[in-house]
Amino acid sequence: MVTNLHTLPKSALLGGRQAAAYLGCSAQWLAVLRMRHAGPAYIKHGAWIRYRVADLDSWTDLHRVATGKENAA
Repeated sequence: MVTNLHTLPKSALLGGRQAAAYLGCSAQWLAVLRMRHAGPAYIKHGAWIRYRVADLDSWTDLHRVATGKENAA
């Protein structure tokens, strides 16, 4: 069963591959960001890494760049 990741509740926990798909990047890049402490917040359960949808959205919002049209309004 395929789930639309963007319809999940904000409290849902995603694995690395799912989180990467949600963000539109590779799981490898997400792992690099995690090692550099530059990526979204995550939860570590033993060896398992999980990302909360709300944290992915917050991290994405932090990296939003406003366009010139938005600045003029």
